[in-house]
Amino acid sequence: MTALPVDLPARLMLSPTIRGAYTFILQFEASAKNHSDPKQLIYARILGYLILEGPSDDARETVVHDIVSCNTGEGMDVKLAAVGKMYLDYCIRPFEKIKARTSTPFTHSSRSSFGTRKEMIKRAMEEPARSHQQAKTKYDHFASVWAVMERFGYTRLYSELNGNLVNRLENVLTLQADMHHLFDILELWFEATDKPYTYNIVSPDPVYIPPNAKRTVVFKTPDPEKLPLPLQLYLNIHAACCRVANLSGASKYIDNVMRELEYASVLSNDGGSAELLEHALLTSGQQTRMF
Repeated sequence: MTALPVDLPARLMLSPTIRGAYTFILQFEASAKNHSDPKQLIYARILGYLILEGPSDDARETVVHDIVSCNTGEGMDVKLAAVGKMYLDYCIRPFEKIKARTSTPFTHSSRSSFGTRKEMIKRAMEEPARSHQQAKTKYDHFASVWAVMERFGYTRLYSELNGNLVNRLENVLTLQADMHHLFDILELWFEATDKPYTYNIVSPDPVYIPPNAKRTVVFKTPDPEKLPLPLQLYLNIHAACCRVANLSGASKYIDNVMRELEYASVLSNDGGSAELLEHALLTSGQQTRMF
């Protein structure tokens, strides 16, 4: 977990809306340090690093809008925590492992609300249900993730990756489902370079990149039509979410919860296992990969 920098990059300082939103987040981060719930600090840093490291300008615009919208009435920190948790659940968790434009002005009405997009996508999704509760959890989770991606400006992702389309070769490196689970983690990703189809392999933990391993990879194909290369857009989204997850502390938090869930034989009756249960319900809807 890395504390948010006090100063914004020069290009982001040009926007008074971004400056204002980031100031709110720095204040939230400061108060979260003394909060009894350590997740508050993670939520604050997720929001801050989405501003700094978000996958697109549209994504940054959306996050800033959500932050500014919390500045109404009482309990701003509570509202910001709810927004931070939403991005943890529906922007970062989808990339976890499964066991077994420069900024432009915008207004509140300039983009669909998260709830509206979520409900529209839920109605569009069709998938067999194994049980009523499981199906409800799965639909709700998937629809929420797609709603976040659409609000980030990725309006074509759902049609490109829904259902079996998720297995398309352009998405193979973000499927996180094979290669000995090499990409089944939030701690390893590809950073695009200024050279076509050339990426740096990045991880904050040296255990994932052996000392003698290559740190740069160039993707090539003998037949671009039949064997298309990984799409940089998908890799960029994955990389941005990985950066935010690691800088905010969300990646370590998710690993800890998964470890507890793995060894928990029963859930307590006093509510102490609520966090594990929530995580289990969310991840139960991820047996089909979205990225």
